[in-house]
Amino acid sequence: MRRFTARVAVFILLAAAAAPAAAAEEGTVTTLWPLFDYRSNPATGYSNLSILGPLFKREHSGDVTRTALRPLFFNQSDKESDDSDILYPLASTSSGGGDSSTQILKLYQKHVSRAGTAEEKHDSMLFPFYISGESEKYGPYRSFFPIQGDIYQRFWRDEYHYTLFPLYGRTVKNG
Repeated sequence: MRRFTARVAVFILLAAAAAPAAAAEEGTVTTLWPLFDYRSNPATGYSNLSILGPLFKREHSGDVTRTALRPLFFNQSDKESDDSDILYPLASTSSGGGDSSTQILKLYQKHVSRAGTAEEKHDSMLFPFYISGESEKYGPYRSFFPIQGDIYQRFWRDEYHYTLFPLYGRTVKNG
């Protein structure tokens, strides 16, 4: 019985490999699913390569390119932006439109907005030990927890001030 099942499986694989690729009017499809699957349509600028089912994927659709090595890595890019996830949600990067951000476990975060302009703004955080940024109302701020810090317009308050936390601390909301 095992030999029969093995022979049938081999026959199906050989028949699938020997069969001509199914062709759409303007595109091509070459498949030996789930090992290999390639589809393209030059008229629309679409192509897709999948290897081992959904584990590896490379897709072009117009200006957008998506690359995935699941579950380790995903990237989507076009002329305007580039987004990547590494072991989502552990780490991610994003850039586009003059903004860029990076985060690792939401404990380390870095954000740059309006890059390359006079209004360029930087925020960074290694939670809870280091927080820095710039407030439109109060200007630049920096915090080295628990030694000393001033933080403006973050964490649902207008101001945080502390020295040798918890010996001295003050917050202002809507002030």
